[in-house]
Amino acid sequence: MSGILHRSKSEIDSSSSGVKQRGDAVRKEMDALVNIPEENGSTPTKGGPVSPSPLRIFSQAKKKMNEIFIELDAQVKESTAFLKRISQGVVPVNLETVDHVEKQYSKIKGITEMVARDHMKVVFFGRTSNGKSTVINAMLRDKILPSGIGHTTSCFIQVEGTDEPEGYAQTEGSDEKFGVSSVANLSHALNQGHLGEESLVRLHWPKNKCFLLREDVVLVDSPGIDVTPDTDIWIDKYCLDADVFVLVANSESTLMQAEKNFFHKVSTRLSKPNVFILNNRWDASANEPEFMDEVRRQHLDRNLEFLTKELGVISNQQALERVYFVSAKEVLMTAQKKQQNAIVNPGAFPDGYLMRMQDFDTFERKFQECLSKSAVRTKFEHHTQQGRKIAHEMRNLLEEVYEQSNLTRALQEEDRLRQESLFHLKTTHFESMSVDFKEKIDALSRKAGQEIIAGFKEELARLQTTVNLYTKNWPMTVEQMHLYKLGLYEVFERNLLRNFEARCSVPINNAVDMLEQEMLTRFGGLLPENSRDVKLAPLHRRQRFNVKVHLSIPQMCIGFTEDLTFHFSLGWQRIARLLLSRNEMRRLATFGFLPMSRNVEPNASVSPGASKSTDSGIGSLPPSNSSLPATDGTTKDLDVVELAAILSKCGIGTGAVAFMVWRSIGWKILVGAAASYGILYGAERLAWHFSTRRRVFKHQFVDFVKPQLASLVHPSATSGAHQVQEELEFTFTELIRLANESTTELSERIAALRKEVKTLDEVTSQAKVMNNKSKWLESQLDSFWDAYIASKDVEDVVPDILNNHLPEQQK
Repeated sequence: MSGILHRSKSEIDSSSSGVKQRGDAVRKEMDALVNIPEENGSTPTKGGPVSPSPLRIFSQAKKKMNEIFIELDAQVKESTAFLKRISQGVVPVNLETVDHVEKQYSKIKGITEMVARDHMKVVFFGRTSNGKSTVINAMLRDKILPSGIGHTTSCFIQVEGTDEPEGYAQTEGSDEKFGVSSVANLSHALNQGHLGEESLVRLHWPKNKCFLLREDVVLVDSPGIDVTPDTDIWIDKYCLDADVFVLVANSESTLMQAEKNFFHKVSTRLSKPNVFILNNRWDASANEPEFMDEVRRQHLDRNLEFLTKELGVISNQQALERVYFVSAKEVLMTAQKKQQNAIVNPGAFPDGYLMRMQDFDTFERKFQECLSKSAVRTKFEHHTQQGRKIAHEMRNLLEEVYEQSNLTRALQEEDRLRQESLFHLKTTHFESMSVDFKEKIDALSRKAGQEIIAGFKEELARLQTTVNLYTKNWPMTVEQMHLYKLGLYEVFERNLLRNFEARCSVPINNAVDMLEQEMLTRFGGLLPENSRDVKLAPLHRRQRFNVKVHLSIPQMCIGFTEDLTFHFSLGWQRIARLLLSRNEMRRLATFGFLPMSRNVEPNASVSPGASKSTDSGIGSLPPSNSSLPATDGTTKDLDVVELAAILSKCGIGTGAVAFMVWRSIGWKILVGAAASYGILYGAERLAWHFSTRRRVFKHQFVDFVKPQLASLVHPSATSGAHQVQEELEFTFTELIRLANESTTELSERIAALRKEVKTLDEVTSQAKVMNNKSKWLESQLDSFWDAYIASKDVEDVVPDILNNHLPEQQK
């Protein structure tokens, strides 16, 4: 430590003629020691320009860090929007990477907020009445904190700056503001309403009144460490985020074990804390000048041993810059006189005044250097690492995008030239392909309708087989009969649809798929190769076509009523049907023997109510429903009334024929025939059991449902053909649209490819610009690291700050 040689009062007064000159010299020298201009926070150096305060390093670092992260925040926002935009298809970008980059925004925002709140924190500790509050007042150049003899400060007081014109105080956890005068009431140990030793009072002092506060320095005063033996809570609450500790010792005594024990606890919680030792009240040494040097050496040796050996936080050389002998009271009094523009007379102070002033000035300089360097590292080191990592990731990603877009651009340009050579070929083939596929779509639609008709006819022909697949036991009650019919309807409909699907749907679906694939392949050849898969992807992803046939057998069979009454197969109604042909029926109707309203046309249909059979026999099919045309040449809708009408009008002829037969063959033969007729009737009646009834029921069901299904043949065929045509026309229309777009683009000098090339040029250019910005941000963070974080002396950084703050003429 350098200093001004101590001048005794006798030396100053030895020559009366040089008193004024020496007084002026002393005054100038003293001014250089105690005057720190508040306007620029600098200290005038002897024979040189104004040098900035080392605290400006932290302020400059904080400002620089904030500027870098503002730029980084804008870069992340811009890059995220850019990557999202190009990820839509221009340049393939991993969306997970884009999400990862987007998440960095919240991290950067949090770091920016932390940087804005970061400050340099100094905590003062010492035994009761060692002058901690007076030291803080001396550093602030004003008596802000209450001080006095004995135990004065009862709680922690944190002094921080505010932009408001007047100072105010707040208690911990409260937003209520108190006047500055209330600090004494809250923190003075002699007041009954003072706060506890673990409490905190935040004193906000105007920044324009104190240089330290303008530079984001926070000073924390504490109760005496000898007030309580349990100081672990103090360390947890107020020491873990401290940048510098100042141990204020009493020069009139030695360093006590209580002070050592406290900092031993601190060193176990923090790695190598920055500790300054101020031997306050050194002005008392003037009372014993003969022992001054020995006492100073004794204090210095003990302080150095404590810092280097007991704590082991610094080396011997560094420790020499951490121990000072000062009088905070003298510094405060001198500052107050300066504020009052009063002349400071060194003779009014004890001997060694100037040396103590220089020691305090040196302490402040080294304190500021250590504080700024420590705070920059502790506050900004992690932020810098995070920023470098984010900037590096952004640079790598943008470089990848740039390289990819550049490569894609070259491929697209090559493709554009190739497409131009194919322009005439594609335009020629487009019209011929359109006509060809229209014809194929129409042909396949017609073929689908024909297949559906053929499939329906085939299923109608084997309806009895389909119905016979239903093998549920024959019901015994009316309720069981109802359930039996519902089950038949369900199974019949399921089997019918399954058979139809195997017969018609699968071939039709396969034919549609093959034609769609052919259209996709041939029309895809007209699309740009680079976008072909993207444009055709929606068509490839469409659900596979399946022709649908809608049946509702339960709805069709609402009017179905079975007739399970026994009917002899050789009954007179059956014989009448066999004997009378259709032409005979028409002839009888013509002569008035049969009502014309009952005349049966080939394609006539009847209501469901006429579905009952009138004759049935074992081993023979029941009579068909009248809704189907006759195919065996006999009438099928002859009922009892009509037959009676015919016989009543032909009674004479019938009797004549019967008489002639009797006369020709004899009565014995007639009796034999009648007996045979009776035997046949009995045998057939005995065969009328459950299986026969079930077979008759199923025949009746087939006879009823067959015309219903027959009526659906042509509507279903039309519907199926329409479905096929609609499916193919949708694909065809989409392909025509895509082909038209491609053809239009090609006809406009390959406009689409040129547009993509232009877009890729923009992407490449923008990616390059943002990549350069990421490199610049990375270099800025590297420069910040080298300037503020890397291990180097503060003096190496100060000239940069000096160049940034001095007027141009001084530079």
